[in-house]
Order: sequence, then C-alpha cells, then structure tokens
Amino acid sequence: MAKITQKVKILVLLLVVGAVLAVIYLNSQNKLPVEIKETVKIGFVADLSAGDRLTRNAFETAKIAVEDANKVYSKKFKLVVYDPKKNNKTSIAKAYKSAGSGDVMAIITLLDPKGLPLEKKLPTIYVGGLKDEDAERIRFYWNIRLFFIESDYVDQHIEAVRLRYGNNLTSAAFVTDNNEWLGENFTKRINSLKNIKTNYYLFEPSNAEALAKNVKEKNPDVVLLIMKDSNALDFLKISKKIMNDKLFLGFVTTNVSFLAEQESLPKRFILAPPPDDTLGQIDNPTNAFEELSKKLVFSRRKFPHMLELNTYDAVSLFAETISKSNIGNKAETVKDDREKIMKELWAVQEFNALKGTLTPNGITGYFVRTNVNTYHIDNLRFKSAKGKII
Repeated sequence: MAKITQKVKILVLLLVVGAVLAVIYLNSQNKLPVEIKETVKIGFVADLSAGDRLTRNAFETAKIAVEDANKVYSKKFKLVVYDPKKNNKTSIAKAYKSAGSGDVMAIITLLDPKGLPLEKKLPTIYVGGLKDEDAERIRFYWNIRLFFIESDYVDQHIEAVRLRYGNNLTSAAFVTDNNEWLGENFTKRINSLKNIKTNYYLFEPSNAEALAKNVKEKNPDVVLLIMKDSNALDFLKISKKIMNDKLFLGFVTTNVSFLAEQESLPKRFILAPPPDDTLGQIDNPTNAFEELSKKLVFSRRKFPHMLELNTYDAVSLFAETISKSNIGNKAETVKDDREKIMKELWAVQEFNALKGTLTPNGITGYFVRTNVNTYHIDNLRFKSAKGKII
C-alpha cells in the first residue's frame, strides 16, 4: 500500500512539473519579441555650468523632447552634453570638433556657432540669441538656426498696422526706457524701420509730459513703445491728454494691465502680443504643442520662453528627420548618415522653399516665423509627438 501511495505522489509531482513546463512553453510561444531600439546621439552645447536659468530650462525642455520622441519613433535618442565652460577645459569650437569626431549624428547649440570647424559637416541647429539675420545669412549648408529675431517681431506688427490703416507709414517715433534699445545694434536690425523716418526717444518718468509734447510736435505717423508695462502705461495716459488721436503700437510684456486700463489709453493703441507668453493659459490642450506649454506652466508657474520652445523644436525636428533618413548609425557610415540627415532636413517644405532666396549660393536658411500671433510653424512644431498628447 505504501509503495502505491509513493507511486501516486511521484506521478502527481510529474504531472505538476509537466503542467508548469507546458505553461512556460506556451507563454514563450505567445510572448512578443522585445523591441530593441537603435540609439542615436544628439549633441547639446550650452554653458550649463554658468547657472543661467533660461539655459537650464532649455536643457530640461530638450530632455522632455527626447522623452517624447522616444515614445513615438523606432529609434532611441540620447542627449550628449558639451559644456564649453565647465572647469574651463574647452571651448565651443573644441566641443563641436569633439562631437564631429565621434558618433554624434547631429548637434543643437545654444551658443553662437560662428567660427566652428564646419569641415566636420555635422548637422547643426543653433537655438537662442538675438541675431542680425541680414548680416549672417551667408552661412554653411549644415547650419540651420532657430531663434527669436527682433526684426521678425517688430516687422510683422508694423506690417499689420499698414494693412489696417493703409500703407502710409512714412515716419515714426521710437520711445523706450532702456538705452540698449536705442543702440545701433538693435535699431539697425529692424528692417521695417529702414524705410521709415524714425526719431528715437529715451523715456524717464520725470520727463514723460515733455516727451509726449515733443513727440506730438514731430507729428509721426505711428509711435512705437518698447518699455516696461508701468512706464508704458504712464506715458500712454499722458499721451491720451496730449495726442489722443495718434496711432500707438506697444511691444510690452503682458496684456493684462493694459486691458484693465483700456479707458485711460489713447483710442488708437495697438498691443503687440508678447513674444514669451503668446499662448496664454491652456486648460484643455488638444495637441503636443499646447500640452508642453501646459506642462511647463504647471511645473514652473510661468509661461515658456521662446528659447525653450525653439529647443523643443530643434530636438523634434532632428528626431523626425533622423527617423526618416534610414541611417546606418555605425562608425563607418557616420559621414554618409549625416549627409542623409541634412538632405532630409532640407526636404522640409519651409526650408526647401527658402534655399534659393536667402543667399547667393541658395543653400543657407533659417526657420521663418509664419504666424503673427503664435510665432511657430504650425505643421512642424512637435512632430515627434505626431500631433497627439503623450
């Protein structure tokens, strides 16, 4: 009897083991293969060690863009940081050369790429800074720039004024509370002012009334204001009493205070949307662009800066073009891979349309701002998210 019981136990044990093995086998047959993504490195050049808040925020936004891209594309993107000022060990040129000598497929730089060793032919997007595009357009084929251009911002609003009030703007008064805005480095970069006779004025609270009378005497077609909100409000309230019929165009930092004081302002005052917070508050985002803005507002209690949005654009644009380029991503093919990336990048409609119009050689360009109110290219921004909220 004991022998029979022992045999039964052994049989039961064998059945259990067999069942377990059968389950394991069946699971292995039904289990989907784990996707192994090929890693593509994108360089990021910035003075992170300098501790600048905007630079750090741009870097954090770049990391968000990489995370978003990795959720969408079949390749895995990785940021490789080059900090030229860290421990005073290198320069932007050395950082760029180091990236070009390695297996980095493209580079995003927050520092001016002028003087870089361009013989490395490394796809580059320069983000940030205020640049005189007219003087810098003869650039290398491999260098595309995404940044805020003063002339773009001012020109498009002056054009809007022309469309609204007729093409009769021949004179202007330029009033600011900052001496830097009166310097030639800024004023000569505003294309629309080159064809308008412009008088420049420095605003000080103590001379507001005298300044308004002086402007009225010159009788300009339009008064341009670039100053702090509080100073702009003071000047406009005085101007309402002295030259209420004059046309004013204000470039300020927020809309709220001006809307609240609307009755105290001249009757023809146009407020240009601020460049840093044109989106405003977004409660129910419908695409990745709005989702990122909401995410940044929630985490920082502040609207995203153009530098951050352009950094996200740069990562997204590279992720999109690299994913389409069918690159080998190997040491022996890196030169050809970079060429494929640039060809794919230049195939983007906005770039391709500009190739023959910007420079004598027809191969240099920059991202054109196509929307007066939002400052972004609608059909390119955040393509890594495929237009969806991730």
